Amino acid sequence: MLALSSCSNTRYLADEESLFVGGDIKVMDTTLSRKEKNNIKTYLSASIRPKPNATFLGLRWKLYLYNIVGEPRRETGGFRNWVREKVGEPPVLASTMNLTTNNQIFINQLQNIGYFNADVTSTKETRNQRTKAYFNVWAREQYKINEVKFPLDDGDITRIAHDIEQTKEKTLLKKDNPYNLEIIKNERVRIDAELKNNGYYFFNPEYFLVRVDTGVGQAKVNLTVQLKWDDMPRNAYERFTVKDVIIIPNYRLQTGRDTSTYKRVPKASDTLIIFNDIKMVEPLRLASRKSKRPKRSYRPQTFYQAMQLKPGAIYNQRDHNLSLNRLVNMGTFKFVKSDIVQIRNTPSSNDSVSDTALRFRYDPVNMGDEPDAALRVSYFLTPYPKKSLDGDVSGFTQNDSRAGSRASISWRNRNTLRGGELFTIKASGGFEVQYGSSGQNRRPNTYNAGLGVGLNIPRFLVPVIKVRPSGTFVPRTLINLDYNYSRRGNLYTINSLTMGWGYNWKEDILRDHKLFPISIGIVRTDTLSKLSNFDYNLSNLVFNGIILGSTYEYIFNSKANNNTRKNNYFVSVNADVAGNLLGLINGTTSLQQESKKIFGSPYAQYGKLQTDFRFYHRINPKLELATRVIVGVGIPYGNSYTLPNVKQFFSGGSNSLRGFPSRLVGPGTYDFRNGKYIETLGDMKFEWSLEARQKLYRFIDLGIFVDAGNIWLLRENENFPGGKISGDFYKELAISAGLGLRLDFSILILRLDFAGPLRKPYMPEKERWQFSQFNLLDGKWRNENIFFNLAIGLPF
Repeated sequence: MLALSSCSNTRYLADEESLFVGGDIKVMDTTLSRKEKNNIKTYLSASIRPKPNATFLGLRWKLYLYNIVGEPRRETGGFRNWVREKVGEPPVLASTMNLTTNNQIFINQLQNIGYFNADVTSTKETRNQRTKAYFNVWAREQYKINEVKFPLDDGDITRIAHDIEQTKEKTLLKKDNPYNLEIIKNERVRIDAELKNNGYYFFNPEYFLVRVDTGVGQAKVNLTVQLKWDDMPRNAYERFTVKDVIIIPNYRLQTGRDTSTYKRVPKASDTLIIFNDIKMVEPLRLASRKSKRPKRSYRPQTFYQAMQLKPGAIYNQRDHNLSLNRLVNMGTFKFVKSDIVQIRNTPSSNDSVSDTALRFRYDPVNMGDEPDAALRVSYFLTPYPKKSLDGDVSGFTQNDSRAGSRASISWRNRNTLRGGELFTIKASGGFEVQYGSSGQNRRPNTYNAGLGVGLNIPRFLVPVIKVRPSGTFVPRTLINLDYNYSRRGNLYTINSLTMGWGYNWKEDILRDHKLFPISIGIVRTDTLSKLSNFDYNLSNLVFNGIILGSTYEYIFNSKANNNTRKNNYFVSVNADVAGNLLGLINGTTSLQQESKKIFGSPYAQYGKLQTDFRFYHRINPKLELATRVIVGVGIPYGNSYTLPNVKQFFSGGSNSLRGFPSRLVGPGTYDFRNGKYIETLGDMKFEWSLEARQKLYRFIDLGIFVDAGNIWLLRENENFPGGKISGDFYKELAISAGLGLRLDFSILILRLDFAGPLRKPYMPEKERWQFSQFNLLDGKWRNENIFFNLAIGLPF
């Protein structure tokens, strides 16, 4: 098929033309290691021009489509034009490939990374109207950095030179590192950022250069960072202070007017509010027709934790960006834009400086800043509509022929108490039915409905203590009240009421914290009197009582900043403690034979910790290895013999062990086929997964994976023989493996996985491995052992 497609593509070419199919690069240096040669080949491969036609599994399918539809009958429009212009790809002809040009590109690229004496030769070879280029590269010795001088080292004694000197410990230009033009460019950006954080608002990287001296010898270079004084305007080397910080919280874009800038002429009717030396300007509105008291859309304290720039301080770009980010992350404003204006009492702010006498010399005794070098910083905030109504509908599947749907509708008020608070009322409902399974894996249908209210306050609300956090993201106080009703067929119903007061804050884009000092749950489970056709055991799903405690969650995700590193990590830690306060009140310190009650209901007492660690290793741009380890431990004590079922662990399913039924693995060696349990639960959990993700084509990825794990009980339970944790727990691991496709449509990833068990822990110990039972031709075996997982998103 591939050969046929190649022939069919070349037959559309003129006799004297050939198709350019790429280039082969060979590094000839004998002194370079294999790794160094491969790095050079990878680096240069991206520079070959022109790029050959795209391929998928060796097939130039875009070119094939371009050719097969034929010449369009009209210049624009029509199916043929659409295929050729939007889907297909014209042939890349060998006549457009110039060896001399490519040789020079390679030499330039090699010089950019320190191979100043590189040389390249090349040839072309054509067979069957397909041309390939062959490049021989002599990189020779790579030059390294011998010395780095900054302006002060080079005799420049101005204040800005001194301020640059203070940052050189952070330089990216390190002695004995290879010369690299990209790192030099990054060094310019680094110095520019450091200066902007020290008041030099009008400076930019184009105002200095790095001179390279290759005449040192021994394949060494000297680098000298110099300021371009002849090109700099006066305000580029002046250090500015912040005179005014102004917030306009109700800025509206005017239709038909120039909105490229956010300048607004103040009106006499505007109200000016000053808090902490920061000014807030709002149009004058009265609280009522009879009242003369102004009505404010936002309380000034709303912006206390967001504003980092302070009047009278040296301008700091980091603080300015931090203020912008916090205003955006409040979630109240649709558009946030700043306007920074230079305020000066004397003219000639843009005059170029050629007379060094006018420059500001560094004076360690008298370091006063220019009195007329000041900035007015204004923040123009366009709010979202205050009130909104949103709806959401979704569908889902499980790997044991269950499917369902969820729907919700929510009403929001984005400025409830005039402090940017988000008040939400949300109603939701859903169902889950089993459509294709029978016998031992048959489960009842599930229906649920819920109603919740929440208040999200964009600041820390801590009694007595006044907190002013630092960081890019706005801290939040969360107050929630939720009711949920769930019904499993004609078996039982669960009514639950949860309440919480907590805090959510980010150290940075990588680290997230969520703490709920107060978390209350009231659960009521009722078994229905009407019997169904299913003879289920519900003993492990019935909990009636109170859960009063605290929870904490920490997440670190190194992928959150969209970096391109080879190795990335994800760490999640969840801690949950309940019942200690009630235990002290009731005097419950040791395991009770009979649960004590408060307000007529037993209360849960336990400690629970779960960690989720993930590691991602990128082998090459198209292949990644991902692994995940989950360890969870729950210890019931005092008033609880086991964890409440809503707090227990489960295993199996499309995001867990994909070759086993959802939530029916374990505990331990317990065989779920022996009892009619809807799901099996445990007090401890271990799971490990390894997945190779190979990009096949733009939006199509292949995943090959293996999963292992199980759950266990802390104490004996006669309903689950073999479920208690023991020293031989590693012999009780369930293992499954499979493969699947992932379709990445940008807005979502559709995952189609097929998996089956390799090791069944509930079988006799010598029969747990299933390799000898593998029989794809047996329909009964396939029905019991092959699980199809259709899901949205990656499993981890």
